[in-house]
Order: sequence, then structure tokens, then C-alpha cells
Amino acid sequence: MTQHNWQAIYAWKKIAEGRQSLPDEFLQLMALWEAFNCWMRGCCPEGSDRNAVRSIAAQDATMRCFEGLSREPKYRRRLRDLQKRGPVYEMRGGQRYDRAPQEIRNLASPEQVLLFIYSVRCNLFHGGKSPHDPSDTRLAQMAYDVLSPLFDRLLRETDEGQS
Repeated sequence: MTQHNWQAIYAWKKIAEGRQSLPDEFLQLMALWEAFNCWMRGCCPEGSDRNAVRSIAAQDATMRCFEGLSREPKYRRRLRDLQKRGPVYEMRGGQRYDRAPQEIRNLASPEQVLLFIYSVRCNLFHGGKSPHDPSDTRLAQMAYDVLSPLFDRLLRETDEGQS
């Protein structure tokens, strides 16, 4: 086991025991992803999460919402900032997972953006991000800042009076 593994184990255990708090940025992204995942799985119940992300990204509603947001200077700046943080290598227990790194090569591609955020989420959920690392905390915040307004628009567009 690597030193990274041990650091992550004890950091997450302290959080579980209430001896340390989870950074708000991590908690926000985890909660937002859970909501997004529930919505996404309602739209795309079959296959892996990665394939569901691809399917959602290709839907007309996602394209419209993403294109609309991408015209806003603040959102474009957030996209560019997130793009600069790449590539994201998926990690499992401090080791690179056998998958190509995720990059945002095309800022107009909701698929690339959502898969990038999904990779950040995977690292967060599978031990590749540390609650003690300011860089990881910042990346979680940046992913949240891009996903949240997109998900808000998608909910408004697809909500069938359920809220």
C-alpha cells in the first residue's frame, strides 16, 4: 500500500468519525453529482454511468442548455479554467486507473465537459482526491461551478411539475 493510500484512509476515517470535517467543496460536488446521477439515470437507465453521461450529453436538451450557458462570459471563463486543470487521470486508491486521461479539448462539447467532471467525481468517490489537498479542493469547486448551472437549466427544461 502506498503512502497516499494511508493518508487517504486516515483522512476519510477521521471525517467518518466526525473528528474532521469534509471540505464544503467536496460535499457540494458529491451532493450535486448524486442529484445529477438520479436525474441522469431516470433519463438513461441502462448501461454504465460513463455511457449514461455520454447519452445525456448528446441529448437535444443538454445541447441547448450547454450552448446557452456557453454564450455567457462567466460560464465560458469557468469552462476555460476547468479545461486548464486537465488532463484528469482516474485514480483508484492512489494508483492510476487503466483508462485514458480525460481532457476538455473542445469547450463547445458537453460530452467532453461532463466526462471531465465525471472523472473528477470518480476520483473523489474512489479515493483519488484528498480532502487535505488544496488543489483537489479547488478542482472540486471548479467542477461544481460548471455542473451546477448546467444541471439547473436541465432541470428547468425537463421538470414535469415534480419540484
